[in-house]
Amino acid sequence: MKRITALFLALFCLISALSISVYAADDTKTFQVVVDTTGCQPQPQIRISGKNIKKSETAENSNTYIFETSAKWSADELIIALDASTEADDWLVNGKSYTQHEKYNGTTIKYGTGLNYLSIAPKSNQLSVKAMQKFDPSSFGISTITIKPLLVGHDYTARATATSELAADGTPKGTVFVKATKPTNTYQLTATANDGYSFDHWSVAENTTWQSTENPLTTEALTADTAYIAHFHAWTQPSIVCVDENGTEIAGLNGSATRVKDDTWQLIAGGEVGWKFAYWSKGDDASQYSTAQTLTAESVTAATTYYAHYEPVYITGITSVKAYTNGPGSTAAGTGTGLAVGASVIVAVKYAANGDSVADSRIAVYAGGLDEVKAACEDGTASPLAEQTFDGRLDNTTANLVVSRWPADLEKLTAVAGTEGRTPYYQELTVSTRTVDALGLTYLSTPVNSSVAGAVGGPRLYSTQAYIDTTNGSIELYAAGVGGVYQMETNGATDLVQMPGMEDLKTSGAGFNDIGSALAIGRAGDGSRDLVALVFSVTDMQINGRDTSNHYELRYYDADKGMWERRENTILDPTKVTFVQSNATPNSAVAFAADNVWMQNMHWNGTEWLNNTVKFDSFRKVSDTIAYAMQRNGTLYRYDGEGWTLVTLPAGVTARANSRVFNVTPDEKLLLQTQDNSFVVLSRDSSGAYTTDRTIPAVPTDVLGDVWTTDSVATYAAIRPDSITIVDGAISSDGSIYMVVNGSSSTRAYIVRYDETAWTLLDTADAFDIGGAAGSEARPTAITTVATPAAGITVYFGSDGSFYLQTESHTVTFDSNGGPAVASVPGPAWSTITVPQPTKTGYTFAGWYTDEACTTLWENPVIPNADLIVYAKWTSAEDLYAKDRQMALEQLDAALARLDQNDYSAANWQKVLTEYENGKYRITIAEPKPAGSSQAEIDKAVQDTIYAALNNAIDRMSAVPTMTVKDITVAVSMDADTLGLGYLIKPTLVTVPKYTQASKVITDLIVEQNKDSNELLHTGKQDKGNNGEALTAPYYDYLTQGTVEDSFYLAHVYYPQQTEAHVADYITAKTDQIDYDKYKNGHYLGEFDYYNMSGWMYSIADKTTGGQSFPGVGAAGWRMRDGEVMRWQFTVYGYGADLNADNSMYGTASITGEIGDKTQLTYKVAEMREQYKNASEDKTYTSGDNTLESSKIYINVLENILGDPQAKQDALDAAMEDLDLVATELENKDVFAGIADAVDADSMSAALNAYNQLTEQAKKAFDKAYPEQAEKIHAAMAASDREAAQAVIDKITALGDPDKVTLEQEEAVKAAREAYDALTDAQKKIVGEENLAKLEKAEARIEDLKKPTPPTPVTPSKPTTPSKPKDDKPTTGSSFTDVPAGSWYEDAVNYVSEKGLMNGTSKNGFSPNATTTRGMIVTILARVEGVNTNGTPWYAAGQKWAMDNGISDGTNMVGEVTREQLAAILYRYAKLKGYDTTKSNKLDSFKDADKVSSWAVEAMQWANAERLINGKSNSMLDPQGKATRAETAAILMRFMENIAK
Repeated sequence: MKRITALFLALFCLISALSISVYAADDTKTFQVVVDTTGCQPQPQIRISGKNIKKSETAENSNTYIFETSAKWSADELIIALDASTEADDWLVNGKSYTQHEKYNGTTIKYGTGLNYLSIAPKSNQLSVKAMQKFDPSSFGISTITIKPLLVGHDYTARATATSELAADGTPKGTVFVKATKPTNTYQLTATANDGYSFDHWSVAENTTWQSTENPLTTEALTADTAYIAHFHAWTQPSIVCVDENGTEIAGLNGSATRVKDDTWQLIAGGEVGWKFAYWSKGDDASQYSTAQTLTAESVTAATTYYAHYEPVYITGITSVKAYTNGPGSTAAGTGTGLAVGASVIVAVKYAANGDSVADSRIAVYAGGLDEVKAACEDGTASPLAEQTFDGRLDNTTANLVVSRWPADLEKLTAVAGTEGRTPYYQELTVSTRTVDALGLTYLSTPVNSSVAGAVGGPRLYSTQAYIDTTNGSIELYAAGVGGVYQMETNGATDLVQMPGMEDLKTSGAGFNDIGSALAIGRAGDGSRDLVALVFSVTDMQINGRDTSNHYELRYYDADKGMWERRENTILDPTKVTFVQSNATPNSAVAFAADNVWMQNMHWNGTEWLNNTVKFDSFRKVSDTIAYAMQRNGTLYRYDGEGWTLVTLPAGVTARANSRVFNVTPDEKLLLQTQDNSFVVLSRDSSGAYTTDRTIPAVPTDVLGDVWTTDSVATYAAIRPDSITIVDGAISSDGSIYMVVNGSSSTRAYIVRYDETAWTLLDTADAFDIGGAAGSEARPTAITTVATPAAGITVYFGSDGSFYLQTESHTVTFDSNGGPAVASVPGPAWSTITVPQPTKTGYTFAGWYTDEACTTLWENPVIPNADLIVYAKWTSAEDLYAKDRQMALEQLDAALARLDQNDYSAANWQKVLTEYENGKYRITIAEPKPAGSSQAEIDKAVQDTIYAALNNAIDRMSAVPTMTVKDITVAVSMDADTLGLGYLIKPTLVTVPKYTQASKVITDLIVEQNKDSNELLHTGKQDKGNNGEALTAPYYDYLTQGTVEDSFYLAHVYYPQQTEAHVADYITAKTDQIDYDKYKNGHYLGEFDYYNMSGWMYSIADKTTGGQSFPGVGAAGWRMRDGEVMRWQFTVYGYGADLNADNSMYGTASITGEIGDKTQLTYKVAEMREQYKNASEDKTYTSGDNTLESSKIYINVLENILGDPQAKQDALDAAMEDLDLVATELENKDVFAGIADAVDADSMSAALNAYNQLTEQAKKAFDKAYPEQAEKIHAAMAASDREAAQAVIDKITALGDPDKVTLEQEEAVKAAREAYDALTDAQKKIVGEENLAKLEKAEARIEDLKKPTPPTPVTPSKPTTPSKPKDDKPTTGSSFTDVPAGSWYEDAVNYVSEKGLMNGTSKNGFSPNATTTRGMIVTILARVEGVNTNGTPWYAAGQKWAMDNGISDGTNMVGEVTREQLAAILYRYAKLKGYDTTKSNKLDSFKDADKVSSWAVEAMQWANAERLINGKSNSMLDPQGKATRAETAAILMRFMENIAK
């Protein structure tokens, strides 16, 4: 290739030297344009566009260009572009002012007509000469056109020049710009300081007294040429050192110095936890200089250090310790009641500190006495009961440490408080501990509503309703609360599911009036499966002409449709009834039937709302016809199906006003709290009279234990709690009286039972599952209500969704029906059991049935509220769906594998395994019953049975509560790239608790995405499917089938930006049935849009390993894990075949072809969005994206790579690297834009200058961001390279035959060499090897001519012993007068002289400061190797030896050798000889390490490690420096003594 290039260049030069007639054919017309640039400084750029303009090589004026025109089409243009520092006042065209020429359209000098013309026109600061098509210059008598720019100042008689003051290293301290202005001989001078300097003043070289500080400076009219100098002074930035009270610098604590103006700086003492700022001192004076944390330092002209003095902040002691469940206590003596094992206990440690911000501080409590704990802490074996660390501001001086489960047998505890590095403080507390009886509660679940905000575990619940099937003990259990009605599936693990039809209820707000809730539930009528619910809805609407933001209404549940529905006629009209509204409390309403609902002072009669004469406060429902209601003053009423009657209490019984304790059992036993806080149980006889069954005393305040304290103010070690909160109470199914209580400082609910003579605290820790449960899966304990909704059932529920059952025990008996015996399973009603799956030879187990005939399948493995016998069914028929069952079982195994046993308590992990086994059972017994024989009908039946069982099992497994799990970070996106619509949700990092449902993650993001929509959107709506029909207002963020928590299917997403939808070509190639008209103007995008296979799908992959896959379960069944990437994508064709999903079973195989994996790129984009969001001022994605999307590189990746549904892997990999350039692009955004603008404005000189000042990283970024402009820049650089190379070629050619060069041409040869060496590598390639060989031959010829005789070789006595080579100028003599005694190189010179490696340059001279040539070095080494170095030129033999052995490429033998070249030659020689070359030093410590050529880095690292080449002063390596003879002697001596030894 090099030879071809050289040949081409030589041919081009030959042609260029020929006369014009060589180019012209018979039909070619020519004329020339001569550009007179006299007086232009700097010279203008002259650019050629088109192939029919040639620069004349023979004309006297070097700026003469030959235009050729012919009958062939042509469009050629010559552009004369002035430098930005000059300005044209006018242009002379053939000696005549441009303004005086006749012009076409008033702007252009034009010769010719139509498209065949010659035009001359100015463009900004340039002039264009353009010849079009068949222009014939002879028709206009044109042979030569002379162009001359008349610059502003062209007629000036005095000129101004300017230079920058230089720094010590010879570099300018700034840049200067001079521009001629008007009037005549006036100039504008602008100085710009380089980094580290600021402008100081102007001076004039000829006038040492004149100065000016103006910048820019407009000169007066000059009378003579004047040279100006811009002077700058260096900044002197003050130093800041943060020190402690001993004056020792504090590691990691820094201040900041910001230059305000000139030599004024603002100093800020940094803030750091654990330190408090005291004062500043300055320099060596340690005394206080200022106490202001922000200090203004003026006139900083010399190096000055400011010291910011700090004092440490630390804990100084413990004041007192208290331990209590109910506290903080009164001043009365306690009875010594111990704290209960398993209870939540607060240990309040009061401490002291000397400041409000402590670092590395800790307060903890340990079981044991002071000495024991202190010893354990000191030897590192202590394990705290609870602890709190401090690394920030202290809001108070009491640490309330929560011991979630109080341990047994605890008599003493010790509090420890201290700051790292200081002696801790200890204080001991004596306590009493007691064990309490266990209460058997069954935790049902915490209903999860993804739209409920602020709830720890779930939505607040207000009432329950239960219906029991007396034939088999099965139960329907409902709960009404925030967000609607929830239904329990009685599986013992799955969350209570929000019933569909109430998704519009608002679930967050400041109070009840701002939140949508269901308040009461009842059957719609006798024997009906339908339900009725009273609902409080928060909706802006008009009722009877009156604006309102909320209202009451009824909703009806259609069991056949599976949906709650609104009835407009049930809305409560506040203009017709008087309603005394108050915040809802549990049981504040009651629903008997669709036409019989009561609430406070109102009643719905089936037609309208009416006012009651009595206002009720709370209700207790006994049955569908009987209920009790209480007024706030304690008055009690009974409803008997016809109306309300006043209840007459027995003599001496008065119900407490405002009491929460009001409970009725199914057999109408009443529990009431009386005025003295005691309780009574009343019975109703057949006549309707009430009698007192028993009286129960008040719950004592110390039932949860006394307050144990060390407080010196207290008189006693144990003090009595001053109060206790009664939350609710009930008569349970076993006849016992239970109360729910809270301590005054406790957030946990506790249950106490009256045992004939006293109240007893019960251990509910196991039921409440305290000890790690957290997040959305926590079992909350804020019990607020106790109810008995049906016989044998007591329900405990509360304000954060907690739901617990107390039931009787029953037994399930298994009749194996001829199979192996199966043991019976006893347990509490509605608790989940593991279903046995027996085997029988020759048969397949087909499930358990509740009747002997095996007609009613027992599907739900829950112990009913009665004893039950179930019967095994066996079948010998072939299973037509065995393959589907096996696939479902494998997916169930995979779901279990995704759960981490360490995230669960032992009991709950067993529940996970139970649900897993029961899932296998449900999959086994699932029986598809297709509606027809088509594949679609069969597939639907399989989905509705086998895969429904799979999803149900995964839901149940996932719903089992975890212990505390860490938050995870996942990346999520949502796109419709198959439609060309891009992202609905750009790649986003989401932090959620581990195992969060994928359905919740995506719906939360959709809602967040649409929060700023101009249309009023509701959170979401369950939709049973629209079959592609148009969807109209009111609009929702999304429509689903199923709920977010269960059986979730994303049917539609609010997506009104569809006008530009265009299905990708690779999809339309498969079908011509795309329907655009119906959907482009729609508000939703979802199933069946555009095509009958379309819809939303999600894929999951790990950010590290990639490998996109489409899970075989619904998004509610997929629980997210850390680092996963979830991409929701819109499929048009083949149920995901256009997304690279293999759905051959249901549609078609993938049609995408070989596409790449977008996982890692998606995650990286999400990370960048998060990074720029956090860096924005308001911490929003909007602001972060505004910054990020101003990057052309980023937008290209986001839209053209990630947005390409068929993106290949190589494009995705390249995009990953491109994103690494985004930060660089944004840092240089304005610079890049300026370069691009300069290119577009044809100001290529300015563009090249700015481009070349960029770092290599910035150049890469620019090339990616502006590819079109970059192409032009590189083309211009290539043209510049060719021009520079041609100038060198011309110099070499001018030497003539290298074999005939004379000494008179020595300077010309040196000039050619210097010009060549100044070229870049790219330019040297253009010069070519042939021209370089000519130059080297000429150099060798000059050297030969300068030598009187060739060097005499020294023949070695034996090949392995170094001979004594001589230099090119051999001399004799044992001493050199130019080698001073004691000089650093004296020993080296003596060594090489004695060894014959180097001789002197004259009889008594060594010339230590003279340079050494490459030829000398290789000749010396060749002689050492026994090579006869006689010959012409003198270095020829050494050159050949070096090339043959890979020591040198043989070029430039008479060129001065540099330090890095010498290192490279010796390195290669050492390798040739087999010497050790493994040593290597990094060169980072040298300031000019970046100046080492890439090919020499390894050699220089070796030479430095071997101490052959050391650094010079100022930590400089000087790799490009010429190696002097003294340096060469020293290097050779080190080499021979240390390496060649």
